[in-house]
Amino acid sequence: MNDSTLHFPYHAAPARMTRPLLVGGAIILLVAVVARLHFLIILLAAGPYLWALMQELRRGRGVSLRDGEVLIQRSLSGREVRIPYPEVRGVIAARRGGIGVAFVQRRPLDSLTPDRPPSERPLSDLRPEADSETPLRPRFLLTARLEGTSDLINALNARRESAAGEKLPDTYMRALVVRRRMRDGILALLAVLATPLYVILMARILSAFV
Repeated sequence: MNDSTLHFPYHAAPARMTRPLLVGGAIILLVAVVARLHFLIILLAAGPYLWALMQELRRGRGVSLRDGEVLIQRSLSGREVRIPYPEVRGVIAARRGGIGVAFVQRRPLDSLTPDRPPSERPLSDLRPEADSETPLRPRFLLTARLEGTSDLINALNARRESAAGEKLPDTYMRALVVRRRMRDGILALLAVLATPLYVILMARILSAFV
């Protein structure tokens, strides 16, 4: 990381708190599953373990402002998204300390299907593009809680403006954040409702080897 790079890490609980929880939670879960305890006991043990695991996964990851681009790492998967500053369309502070970033992504020309008749081509290929040689696709990312959110937003906006990047209205950016929060909330609710099924399935798999 050179001197011109600014790194803003995700917020994570101290390692001295999370790592003992990981070890202890793994032991308790293993004992609970092997002993075939009630799934509610397994759920109670799984909660702190999953929280500690998420803290460890996001540790050291974050958002980096580099020469010519912003690098966003997914907090859990670690997948990297690189966005050139001219393609950034807006950045806004989100609840709980994260940021929302709107940008456009260039689609490779070989992903289009110009030889197919219009009736058989995807709708995305039929949309009018400002530049037919570099088709763009709008994207939006919402990050987890970051350290130094205000400084990150100011620095990213300054680099976007210096690169002559366009800017979306703040009201539109806030609407994008609300929509993404609503989608993520629905997915989280579905995951929670399906947790007993995951636990029962895990218990059956482990019991087959015990």
